[in-house]
Amino acid sequence: SCTLRDREGNWWIGTLNEGILFVPSMAANRKFEDLSFTAIKESKRDQKLYLGTANNQVLLYSLENHSLKTLFKNDLVQEITTIFYDSVNEDIAYASNKLFIYPKSGKPLAYDGAIKDIQQIDHNHYLTAASGFIGLYRRDKKPIKNQWTQAYKNGGIYVGTDSSQFRLNNAEVRVRAVAMLRDSIYAATTKGLQVYT
Repeated sequence: SCTLRDREGNWWIGTLNEGILFVPSMAANRKFEDLSFTAIKESKRDQKLYLGTANNQVLLYSLENHSLKTLFKNDLVQEITTIFYDSVNEDIAYASNKLFIYPKSGKPLAYDGAIKDIQQIDHNHYLTAASGFIGLYRRDKKPIKNQWTQAYKNGGIYVGTDSSQFRLNNAEVRVRAVAMLRDSIYAATTKGLQVYT
């Protein structure tokens, strides 16, 4: 219900039922002010940040030596919407106008679709959220062999000739994010939360 900042920069916050919260002073440092960042993903194992930009670049920032390196870029003027880093396989996936998967060993892959979110569902498959569909993709070009392929077909939501994209329903639904928990896919959509089991 009230806040106070002391001369050391600490915040004291009075609450109605939880006593007083103490928030120590935190310093904020700006870095790379000439870049417009749109996505960020950490790699705790090697102390690095993967950064997406508004002009279709993925950059790698080392927390150890404070260096910035360009990993991927192209000439499109479209923002990176999401970045995924697989710490086991050391794959990097990111989305802008397409989904790009860069396996540590193997050729880069590109899939069409306005992807909004990327999640890993097992060692070989990625689940994506996009406008109008949920995508299931492999980290290589092999056929998809996953329990969800049959589940999608049984549910009648398989779409087109691409065995990796599945419509959510007949109405236009925009999926913003996906999650998988206990053998169910959860889709955060413009028309509520949809659950597929």
